[in-house]
Amino acid sequence: MQRIIELMKQRALLLQRAMDEAEERRKNAPPGRLRLSGGHGYCQYYHVVDRDHPTGTYIRNADRSKAVSLEYKEYAEQFLPGARRELKALNRFVSQFEKSNSDLIYHNLTPARQKLVSSFLTTDEEYAQKWQAESYASSSYMPEEKVYQTKRGEMVRSKSELLIADLLYEMEIPYRYEPRVRMKRGNYKYPDFLILNRKTRQTIYWEHLGLMDDPDYLNNNLAKILEYGENGICLGKNLMITFETSEHPLNVRWIRKILSEILG
Repeated sequence: MQRIIELMKQRALLLQRAMDEAEERRKNAPPGRLRLSGGHGYCQYYHVVDRDHPTGTYIRNADRSKAVSLEYKEYAEQFLPGARRELKALNRFVSQFEKSNSDLIYHNLTPARQKLVSSFLTTDEEYAQKWQAESYASSSYMPEEKVYQTKRGEMVRSKSELLIADLLYEMEIPYRYEPRVRMKRGNYKYPDFLILNRKTRQTIYWEHLGLMDDPDYLNNNLAKILEYGENGICLGKNLMITFETSEHPLNVRWIRKILSEILG
C-alpha cells in the first residue's frame, strides 16, 4: 500500500505542475479562439475574436506563435476541469490512507510481537518467502543415503529427487524436502516434498515412487498413501504422486507441465 501511496503522490505532483502550466498558458493567451481551415495536409489558422465575424483574421506564418498560444488556451480549458477532479480525488485518497494505513498497524508492533504473528496484508511473494524461511523438522532416517546435492545446497537420496528439487528451484516454487508430518495416530510421515502454491497459499504433498518394480516398496508406499487419505491428504486435493520404473524413468518435461498446470 505504501508503494501505491507514493505513486499517487508522484501523480498528484505531476498533475499540479501540469495545471500550473495550463493556468499560465490560459492566462497569457490572447482573447478569442483559434479556427482551423484546410485539408490534404495543408492547414490555415484564423484568430476569431468577434462572434459576429466567425471567419476570423488569418494568422500568417510569421505570427504562428499566436496560433500556438490560442491552441494552448483551448487545450488548457479542456484539460483543467478533469485534472482538478483527479487531483482532488488523489489528495483525498492519500490523506485518508495515510491516516488509516492498515499496513502500518503491523509494522508499528514491537519486534517481539511481530515474531508471534504475521501481517494480515502479506503479499503472496512475502508469504512465500516467509514460508520458505521457516525452520521445519525433517527426516533423520539414514542420512548417509543423502548423497546428491541440489542447486539449493541440500542433500537428497536419489537422482530423481535431485531432478525434482532442481526443477522446483528453477521454477521458483517454494518447497521443503522430507518434512515431518504428524498423523492422527501420533506417528510421523515424511513425504518426499511439500510445495507451496503461491496463489492459493495451499501446500501440496508430493511423493515420488521411484521403485515401482519392487513389490515390497510398492506395498509399503500404498499403505502410506492410504494413511495419508485418512489424514485428509488426498489425491486430487493436496497430494501429488509421480512414479517411475526401470523401463520408464522420470520424465522431467512431463513434471514441469504438471506443475505449471497445478500452480498456474
